[in-house]
Amino acid sequence: MPSQPKLQKSVLAFMLAGFCIVGLCGCNMGARLQNIRGRQAFEAGQFNEAANRFQIALQRKPSDPNALYNLASTYHNVAKVTRNWPLLGQAEQFYRQAITADSRYADAHRGLAVLLAETGRTDSAFDLVRTWQQRNPQSAEPLVELARLYQEFGDRTQATQLLTDALVRDGQNARALTAMANIRESEGQYQLALQNYYRAYQANSQQPGVAAKIAQLQNQLQMQAIGQPAPQRWGSANPYVPR
Repeated sequence: MPSQPKLQKSVLAFMLAGFCIVGLCGCNMGARLQNIRGRQAFEAGQFNEAANRFQIALQRKPSDPNALYNLASTYHNVAKVTRNWPLLGQAEQFYRQAITADSRYADAHRGLAVLLAETGRTDSAFDLVRTWQQRNPQSAEPLVELARLYQEFGDRTQATQLLTDALVRDGQNARALTAMANIRESEGQYQLALQNYYRAYQANSQQPGVAAKIAQLQNQLQMQAIGQPAPQRWGSANPYVPR
């Protein structure tokens, strides 16, 4: 009989723990749902609605790196579309908070590096990505972003080496393959570029523009074979969108 109260307390404690876990899952699921709805609003061009959804996600799950990144990318895109440049400050703040919440968050590092480069802080962009690389030495993602920065500033040789290193770490990294294809294309190595785009598509068929690039280069090579002028190359896709 003396042991019975202990058993009841244990059962009660177990039940309460179960309720806490269910409640936590509910909060996490609520945040995830708000992020999904926010992304849908963003894709429909409803930026205010998107920002509201991401804010609600943060209320449901404070310091959620996905919600923080989504807010950052929303403000970043809106600032560029509307030329409301003060919004870039808010975007930068949310990118940094997302990185603080998850130091391995690739999209947040990528978005912040783009923002820093766009606002004339090139050295800060390079420092950010190098620090990211040092913290994640086995990851291909920092190398891909560092290659993009070098390519934008005209050093295709260094960019190519970094992408080669990235593909040693992850031979199926779709972004690295696409970036390598882009460099090969810019150098006129269309057959090699086409091979890289094929591999990128096999790794991730949802990458924006890759299927179109494959069709374009196939047509370009066919026209070259019969002596026709090559068509103009297409631009690259936006690197920062809500996830």
